[in-house]
Amino acid sequence: MPDQTTIDEYLGLLRSHRRTLHQLLKQEALSGEAFVPPAVANGIEDARAEIARVKAALRGWGVAVDDEPADTPTPASPAARALRLPAAAWLALGAAIMLLLIGALALARQPAAATQPTPAAIPTNAPTAIPTPAPTAAPTALPTPAPTAVPTLEPTAVPAPVFVLRYPFNVAALELVELVPEPGVATSQPFTDTLRVTAVGLGELTDTGKPAWNIRFTFTNTRDQPVVLDLDGRFFALVDDQGRAAEQAYFCCAAKGVVLGAGQSRDLQLFFRSPDGWFGKGISARTITIQVSGLLPIARAAWRFPAPATAN
Repeated sequence: MPDQTTIDEYLGLLRSHRRTLHQLLKQEALSGEAFVPPAVANGIEDARAEIARVKAALRGWGVAVDDEPADTPTPASPAARALRLPAAAWLALGAAIMLLLIGALALARQPAAATQPTPAAIPTNAPTAIPTPAPTAAPTALPTPAPTAVPTLEPTAVPAPVFVLRYPFNVAALELVELVPEPGVATSQPFTDTLRVTAVGLGELTDTGKPAWNIRFTFTNTRDQPVVLDLDGRFFALVDDQGRAAEQAYFCCAAKGVVLGAGQSRDLQLFFRSPDGWFGKGISARTITIQVSGLLPIARAAWRFPAPATAN
């Protein structure tokens, strides 16, 4: 059974996923039931999958969690299901209609054959003029456009390990040592609000019983238009002043193709397995740094804190 801090963290994740789900459902309603953009539909499925996973974990720990109507999908009407064609099918249908229209216009441009009256008397020795038929304009075939690649969702592949918190850190005391924006990317809100560290804790993962670090962030879209997320653990690292890096054990929540509206936020959580010498009586590391790189609109960011000299 995890401690209350871990339970509170999962309850916070549940609230965050539900906020994301409600925003995506609003976008779905504005688009119409039958014409939901693929990125919005994928985001809804991802949010519901994460809500189900977090609720299952909490209930497994004996925590009472209420079900909300939006947590599970409602059946689509038969008409909406019939209209939800793949993107390639819509493109092929549009190309066929264009070809038919072009052919009809070409036929309409052909001159109608004039009716020739029969003369009263035609000399037998006079040659009969045979009109040359006008050339028929052949419709030009347009190439069928290639299907547009639609970003798909990549949900977290493994469930979150159970983390037992031992030593929480004061995130207000973290030293911001670097914050560099990506060149050419403008934000409509303060750039410093894009990524904030919300929790740092030292504890252990129950599956291994070894020391681990729990780092949590809040990522906010500070631009004035929606962005399509491409989130995974490759942007984050935990290193010490000796150049040693902790092993990343878990990232939540991976998202590819999920739409994040202007001003909307998404909570992120990482677990790192701690190397030797990062805590205890005989620590070799003096400082530990949280590093982020390439997470647009952030080029580089880093927060530093002293290694904990605790008893073994």
